[in-house]
Amino acid sequence: MAPKKLIKQICADVRWYGKVQATASCLRILSPLCLVVPCSSLFSLMVHRFGVWVDHRYGDSYEGGYLRSILKLLYWSGRYISVIFRKIEIEEAAELDSDIWLSNKGNILLGPKQIGKNCIINQNVTIGFGFGVGQEMDRPQLGDWVWVGANSVIHGGIRIGSGVLILPDSVVGKNIPPGCIVGGNPAKIIKRDVTITDSKIFNVYAGPKGPPFPAVS
Repeated sequence: MAPKKLIKQICADVRWYGKVQATASCLRILSPLCLVVPCSSLFSLMVHRFGVWVDHRYGDSYEGGYLRSILKLLYWSGRYISVIFRKIEIEEAAELDSDIWLSNKGNILLGPKQIGKNCIINQNVTIGFGFGVGQEMDRPQLGDWVWVGANSVIHGGIRIGSGVLILPDSVVGKNIPPGCIVGGNPAKIIKRDVTITDSKIFNVYAGPKGPPFPAVS
C-alpha cells in the first residue's frame, strides 16, 4: 500500500466523521473541522490504517530494519493507548474499507474479516474475535452502509448484506440479506426491503449513494 493510499483513506474517514456527526444541514458545511476536533475513535481508526500500511510496506521480512521496528513500535503504542483509554481495539488483520465511523463512547472490539464502506458502529459493540486455532476464517463480513446499534454482538463466519440496520442489544450469528432491519437475541429479521418511508427511526441524514441511518451517539 502506497503512502498516498493511506492518506486518502484517512482523509475519507475524516470526511465521513464530519458528515455523520454534523447531521444538521447547517453544520455539514463545517464537517472538515472534524480535523481539529478530538475524536478518540478516529484516532483508533487512524492507528489501524497506519498498522496495515506498515505491514503492507515491510511485511514480516527484515526489510527496512530499524525503521520498520520503529514504525511497528509506534503502531503498537497507538493501539495500546486506544485500548487503555478508550476501550477500542481493532484486530490487526481486520480489513476495513473507507468511510467507517466508530462511536467515541468506546467499548468496541473489532475483529471481522471485512467491513465495507460507509458503516457506522456504535458503542459497546463486538464484531468477530474468534477463539482458538482454526477460527481465523470464522469471522463476520459486513457489506456497505451497515448500521450497528449499541450493545450488539456479531459473531461467526457470517455475511451481513449492504444497507442492513442492526438494532441495539442484538446478537447476530447468521447471514442477513441486504436491506433489512434485524434485532433481538438471537437476532431476527424484523423488516425487509427497507426504505426511508418504512420507519420513523431514520433521521434526515442520507448518504449520497446509500440508505439513511438512525441518529448516532
